[in-house]
Amino acid sequence: VRKSVPVQLQLEHQPTADFSIATTVLTPDRVTVSGPESVVRDIELVRTEPLDLSNASTGTIEQELDLSVPGEATSADLERVRVAVRIDDVIGARMLDAVPVELI
Repeated sequence: VRKSVPVQLQLEHQPTADFSIATTVLTPDRVTVSGPESVVRDIELVRTEPLDLSNASTGTIEQELDLSVPGEATSADLERVRVAVRIDDVIGARMLDAVPVELI
């Protein structure tokens, strides 16, 4: 039996507090799994191997990642997908205590 399912990016660590994930693109974003019907019918998605973003900074990270196909005796039509993750600076506000303010 064959079934098309989405690919999900698995992250091992998030970027530090100064950065955030702006976008993620998986190419392709779906794969076809095949195997016994009793196994394939329960597969809802296929995850990538973990991507570590703990040292990520502003810019785009592009990498090929292996797929982890769930279930015994199943296979996917692809073994790897291309991942592009854009990292942006965090823009926010900070409260500063004990900073003198002078009105003019």
